[in-house]
Amino acid sequence: MFDLFERFKNGRMKEEKLEAFYNLYEDYFFEENMIKAEEMLWKIYSDKECLKMDKKGFVKKNLITLYKLPKRLEQIDQFKADGDYEKVVFIYQKIANEFFVTEEYENARDFYLKMKE
Repeated sequence: MFDLFERFKNGRMKEEKLEAFYNLYEDYFFEENMIKAEEMLWKIYSDKECLKMDKKGFVKKNLITLYKLPKRLEQIDQFKADGDYEKVVFIYQKIANEFFVTEEYENARDFYLKMKE
């Protein structure tokens, strides 16, 4: 009990909570469960203490990226059907750049590699 009190007193409990939610977000994202990933980001966003600790604004940026992702993937399918591969590459690059800004480097790499296809 004392250990729990010390972690809470030092503010580590809040950091651990933020880190746990963010790790769950990443796990759901890698499983391609976008609904659960978005739920985790909304939990961080709705918790004022966690949001204060998000100094770089990653939560907001990731929420925006997740909102745009399905629409951009639909555009890619449409452009592939039309045979306009320059626009496909451009959209893949936009998606990859957004992931790079939010420090989701693995996702960014995946979309950069899709540009070569």
